[in-house]
Amino acid sequence: MRCNVRKIKILVIVAILSLMTVGAASGNFFETHTQYFSDAQFDNMVGESIAFCDNSQSSWGSTGNYMGYVLLNCDTGNVVSANCYHWTGSSWESTSCFFEGTMYNGGRLRVPIG
Repeated sequence: MRCNVRKIKILVIVAILSLMTVGAASGNFFETHTQYFSDAQFDNMVGESIAFCDNSQSSWGSTGNYMGYVLLNCDTGNVVSANCYHWTGSSWESTSCFFEGTMYNGGRLRVPIG
């Protein structure tokens, strides 16, 4: 009887760990949009990289000296954070901005940043 209880405990632990792994592998909690611009007004987008909630990725274009980074909640679609940066030649420096870009589900989302 004692051996069966021990086996059951081990099976329960393995089942719980398996469920945790499946949940983590099925998708992300956040979707990230990294958008690159050639100008300080964040008007001319030259590239974008997206990491979607389902772990797929998409990218196009090139990097620019200005970057907008938007983090979206996968459950709600709400913006969690949005930040802008300027490349100084050696590192990305935070900067204030207001830009409009293609952000989510093919639509346009206007995000005040900074």
